[in-house]
Amino acid sequence: NLQHWRKIVRHRLTWGYGWLPQLVEQACTIRVRHALLVKPDRLLEPLESMRGGKSSWEMPHESTRKKYEGATLGAAENVASLAMFAGGYVALQRSSNMTLSTQQAALNVAAGGSWLSALGTCLDEGACHGPLFAKLAAAVLFMAADRCWQKPKTK
Repeated sequence: NLQHWRKIVRHRLTWGYGWLPQLVEQACTIRVRHALLVKPDRLLEPLESMRGGKSSWEMPHESTRKKYEGATLGAAENVASLAMFAGGYVALQRSSNMTLSTQQAALNVAAGGSWLSALGTCLDEGACHGPLFAKLAAAVLFMAADRCWQKPKTK
């Protein structure tokens, strides 16, 4: 908190560093008095039961919410998911090639991220629609830009 340090500096410039000014300031400072909120005897009282008279330490026997198992995928969605994973894997592996320029590596990382983002959309929703196609188009464009990139020829 920057305001605290400004206050300390202003205090030192006004009052100085001696013990007498500090003693005077502490005696004249107005402090708010609050009631004591700590009650140690409450530690010895029994804990209240949680729900329906059950102990709060007992494990629940049934699930409290329904587990999401993912979207149901058909054969075409499974093949598309596998292709998206392969595209992301290949793009990210290519980005680690040390002979690529920085721009090509960045294009490959962007392509890999787009492939994997499309894969997540497909697995979550189980349907092919607009956002999925936009992510796939971006991934293909990034990979095409990487392939078209001409590395400067060295002599």
